[in-house]
Amino acid sequence: MLIFLSLYALLTLLNLLDGYTTWHVLKPDKYHREVNPLARWIFRKLGLMNGIIVAETLWISFYTLLLAFLAGFGLLVPLILLLLGIAVFSWVVWDGLRLMRKQKNTPPPINH
Repeated sequence: MLIFLSLYALLTLLNLLDGYTTWHVLKPDKYHREVNPLARWIFRKLGLMNGIIVAETLWISFYTLLLAFLAGFGLLVPLILLLLGIAVFSWVVWDGLRLMRKQKNTPPPINH
């Protein structure tokens, strides 16, 4: 059970880091950079900060309820889903950090 809770905490941390990198890549209103169409729609409707809070809260709530439900039938399937989620969100966070570095090293456009 400790391994399961540790993996759950790691997935939640990765989701929070996704929100952090999303903020830095999209601020103040570069919504077109968001790949996820549902997240992009939420950001446009609620603004970036509120949209990130709502999107991450909904996602964390969804997988928390799903994992709790599935854990009632055994831990193997929830464990596999946690590992898949960690793999996916590790890539998402890595890509967000890559984009943040790219933006930092890109000079602003010159206006004539």
